[in-house]
Amino acid sequence: MQNGEKDLIEYQKPIDYVCNEISSDIEIHNYKSKLMDLSVTDEHRMFVSKINSHLSHDYDYVLSKDITRAYMKFKCAGLLNNKEADIDDSMIELLAWITTDGTVREESREYFIYQSKPEGIEGIKKVLDSLNCGYKLRPKLSNKEVTHICGKKLKKKPLQVYEFVLNKTHTNEDFLNHLRELIPIKEIPKIMFKASKRQVDLFIKTYVLGGGSVKEGLVNSATVYGTKNMLDALQILCVTNGHRATLSINN
Repeated sequence: MQNGEKDLIEYQKPIDYVCNEISSDIEIHNYKSKLMDLSVTDEHRMFVSKINSHLSHDYDYVLSKDITRAYMKFKCAGLLNNKEADIDDSMIELLAWITTDGTVREESREYFIYQSKPEGIEGIKKVLDSLNCGYKLRPKLSNKEVTHICGKKLKKKPLQVYEFVLNKTHTNEDFLNHLRELIPIKEIPKIMFKASKRQVDLFIKTYVLGGGSVKEGLVNSATVYGTKNMLDALQILCVTNGHRATLSINN
């Protein structure tokens, strides 16, 4: 539940659960946009604002039947206000790189991170070095030449892809064990849902570097790509840390 006074999301245990069939003569209101698709009855309370604001104190609960066009700003994100989790910033960045551009081999306990952009390669090297993590960096070999991506023909030859290898040959076993605890499979690490907003923002920033893009001039907006399960979890992480997020299918 959104606490407007503190601008926080707070959990409140439900008093009871009520399930009623809606009769055909009850009016249903539908609110649909890029961020929501919601159908409610007249008596449903909506947390809305008359002005374009992200601050909770500018919002109020209004019955659906009383909403006019002036009340079309819906609150779609808030803050859980978690405390700082016990995790190093560089480890947060590494988790983001693995989640986006990496592969987790569960049986062999190996991690691979793939990157072709020079700035990305340098960024990953900096993170690994700051963690004193041993690794092997090598060109990723491919048996076929890439000429099309997503059905579109490339105008120029793609950059050489390099892979960072983290395994028992190159990496400290204690480090691998710790990494296995944090990210045993390729998913949004559970520790990030217990992290502070500052830590989550760092994770999202690195996630965008690995699996997204930012249009020129849009410093407060980004597009990220991935499977639905991955993006569902990322959306939850965003909206519980003050970032509006919407999920769409790219055909």
